[in-house]
Amino acid sequence: MTDTGFRVQWDAVAGATGYQIRFNGGGWVNTGNVLLYIASALTPNTNYNVEVRPIIGGTICNETVSDSVTTA
Repeated sequence: MTDTGFRVQWDAVAGATGYQIRFNGGGWVNTGNVLLYIASALTPNTNYNVEVRPIIGGTICNETVSDSVTTA
C-alpha cells in the first residue's frame, strides 16, 4: 500500500471467466480473468470500500466479496 494506491487480491471462483471491481459504490470495472487489481491515483488518508464480483458464463453474479482499505 502507498498513500495513493493499494493491491486488491481475491480467490478464484469456479467457472469464472472474469471479474468486476468497484470502489465506494461507484461504477463496476471489468478486470478480465485475473485475481489481482492494482488501484492507483487515489486520495491519501482515505477509506475505500472495495467490492469484487465474478462473471460466470457471461452472467454477472450478484454475490460480491468486500473489504475496506485506508490509504496511508
